[in-house]
Amino acid sequence: MDSSLRKWLFPFLSNLPSPHLLEIVHDLLEIVHVTFSFVVPFPWPTDLHDWMRKFAAMLEAVLVNRFPRLRAANLTLDLRNAHTRPYDWISFNADLQPKYLPARGVACKFKAQVYRP
Repeated sequence: MDSSLRKWLFPFLSNLPSPHLLEIVHDLLEIVHVTFSFVVPFPWPTDLHDWMRKFAAMLEAVLVNRFPRLRAANLTLDLRNAHTRPYDWISFNADLQPKYLPARGVACKFKAQVYRP
């Protein structure tokens, strides 16, 4: 998961090719939607929940530092076959919510969606 998503998303958001392009994107970018869909093997990784929390925090940090005019930011972690036993996703999604973006007035919804076959 780390190598597939972090490898391109964070460099894209943080290091766009030219300073002029970066300035234009910073000024114009107001809404970001990130959806990451993946199939989680069974047994699922023991650090799956920690990884999702860390990824959400890293995404928020990049957005806070790089996109001052952002008005909305949404993250959906779309997991397939992630759990075979009940889990409190309502509480997890509440913990996943950004802290600094809403303080700047950015509308945010970070969530995990889990589908079981």
